[in-house]
Amino acid sequence: MNKHLLIIFLFSQFSLFSQISIYLNFGMNYGNYDTRYSGSFAPYYNMFSYKGGIDIRYKFSENYFIKSGLLYSQRGGSVDNPFVERRDKLIAEFLEMPIIINRVYKDRYSFGIGLVVSHLGHPVVHRIEERKYDIDFTTTIGFKFYNRFSLDASYLFGGLLSYFNKNDAYLYSVGNLSLSYRLFQFK
Repeated sequence: MNKHLLIIFLFSQFSLFSQISIYLNFGMNYGNYDTRYSGSFAPYYNMFSYKGGIDIRYKFSENYFIKSGLLYSQRGGSVDNPFVERRDKLIAEFLEMPIIINRVYKDRYSFGIGLVVSHLGHPVVHRIEERKYDIDFTTTIGFKFYNRFSLDASYLFGGLLSYFNKNDAYLYSVGNLSLSYRLFQFK
């Protein structure tokens, strides 16, 4: 009896392991701040920033997979400097862990929704009461090509916790376009 359980356990582990892929991800963010402090006298403007890291994808059925990983992301905006004729960049650095459920269509296209747990590493403005973490809502659209590459577009609706806590200063909205390269697929 114990031998049969051991064999079943080993085969179930191999089938679970065979569905995992690891991707290297790099892309550009385009986003802005929404702040409760500035009012209309100091508008923030959209700006480009970077995003990159490792994605882990677990395919749990023919048409669905879960995407997670660890990503470094810059979010920010630019604001007019009243003393000099230029715009100053305000960039916050985040460590992100997405948890996204994706639906695959025609083995090439995917659409996903999920949450992103974000940890603020370097804030734009240091405030004592500013929270170091947040939960964001995201949607993604992906296109797989050349069997190892995928192009993903996503939009992050920043700061779910900030919508409920009226003391938080910044809300982020970030669009992202990224290229992913499959490093490993365990078979």
